[in-house]
Amino acid sequence: MAGVGIDDIAIYFPKLYFDMKDFAEFRGADFGKLNKGLGLTAMAIPDA
Repeated sequence: MAGVGIDDIAIYFPKLYFDMKDFAEFRGADFGKLNKGLGLTAMAIPDA
């Protein structure tokens, strides 16, 4: 019988980020809601 389980695992950390304060200003959103409400300080952007 073949073994069952996790054979491999990987983690990827993107190199590109943008500041949530800049994002909130660009989108016209409340920075306090993003920062204090959701706990966001930066958002990663996947490399292409």
